[in-house]
Amino acid sequence: MAKERAVEKGATQGEYPESEYNNPIPVNKAGERLDETSEIWVGHGANWFDVMASTVTIMIGSGILHYPEAFAFLSWPGGVIYLTICLVGSLYSFWLLGHMHERDGTRYITYRSLGVRALGPVWGNIFVGFFQMVYLVGITIAHTVNAGQGLKAFYDIVCTEPCAPYGLSAWIITFVGAQLIFMQAPNFHSYRSLVALAAFCSIAYCWIAVGGSIHDGYTEYDGHPGRHNLNGFSFQNGFFNVIASLGAILFSSGSQNISMEVQAQLPAPSFPAFWKGICVAFLIICFCDYPVAIAGYWAYGNKCQDNVYSNISGPPWMKAVGYMLIVIHMVGANQVAMMPVFDLIEETLHRRRIISGFPSRLVVRSIITVLIGAIAVTLPFFGTILNFIGGVASCAVIFWIPPLLWVILVRGNQRHPIFNLSLVVIWIIVGLLACIGALREVIVIATHYHFFS
Repeated sequence: MAKERAVEKGATQGEYPESEYNNPIPVNKAGERLDETSEIWVGHGANWFDVMASTVTIMIGSGILHYPEAFAFLSWPGGVIYLTICLVGSLYSFWLLGHMHERDGTRYITYRSLGVRALGPVWGNIFVGFFQMVYLVGITIAHTVNAGQGLKAFYDIVCTEPCAPYGLSAWIITFVGAQLIFMQAPNFHSYRSLVALAAFCSIAYCWIAVGGSIHDGYTEYDGHPGRHNLNGFSFQNGFFNVIASLGAILFSSGSQNISMEVQAQLPAPSFPAFWKGICVAFLIICFCDYPVAIAGYWAYGNKCQDNVYSNISGPPWMKAVGYMLIVIHMVGANQVAMMPVFDLIEETLHRRRIISGFPSRLVVRSIITVLIGAIAVTLPFFGTILNFIGGVASCAVIFWIPPLLWVILVRGNQRHPIFNLSLVVIWIIVGLLACIGALREVIVIATHYHFFS
């Protein structure tokens, strides 16, 4: 009891004993302990390697395969500069969130709880919880579509004999069936090995894409790769494609949506290990992002498709391996992305004493997985999904919410609040432009798309 009173005192007055600060208790703004209900995240003895693996798994995801097409509309200087700005801005957001994870003797173990502490229960859940959930569900839908495309492409390559044709919907359903099993693990700790494997697979298929692009650039095009201009596009189409491409890169520029939750697994003080994992992850991410984008755009120019693997001509075995690596990576990435969603729903059911334990996990996770699969089957617009989610939710969760929370929570200890407020305004504008471009793409595609194909 004395310890809990000390937590409340420290949270309100900023006075916290040194011994308490070194081992802060995870609580929400109301002083309620979170480690009793949020069993998914707390007390599993993670280290910097787990931070690195989860960050790589989310950031080197389906979106990176869309970078060459984004570069086709942003051009060489625009693409490189914009990608660099996104990565630097994302790294800065990680730094802010890492420092806000433990404040005044309080440890905020979820992104949502930090938002509630800064903005209150209503606005915190709207601005932080809502955008986080939209991004996580959206990224899972995109991963599911990408995995279905990977399974279909793998089948088409390895099946040399006359085989029964299966549409994309059938392969998405197959992937969802497998996900129903993987999604039942009780906590993030159970996925540590799978997440590490997913991170390795993501790096491997990125460099297969680089190798395939360079191979095609020198063979298929006789050393004269695709055109690097927007000739053939009207001004209207070119403009909307450019602003839609902003969202494609925003989509894969960070994993702040789960960074607080992953940091909660580290022993306090957690920032040194967290920051080490983030820095190593960003070195790996730069090692993949730039080569994939530059090699793909160099090889295919303005003929890039929304998934660079669709452009690569061969050899077939290399593409088959790449597609299977994509599928394995999507399995691991979906577990990381959906854990905060499961945590929110299961905690709500537990607090209301509706259902808890394994029955809750089985029912809730199965229903959510099936619903995500249904959306993926209905709207498998891979590139457009990335662009729209990037503008709507990724930009908020990754870029403008962290500096906004920092301004609110660190009011008296910051020298330049105008800098962070300027970042908020700039990134909101970028996100709105990306949304406009992506929404226009959705309308164009929907006019001639055949559903459930």
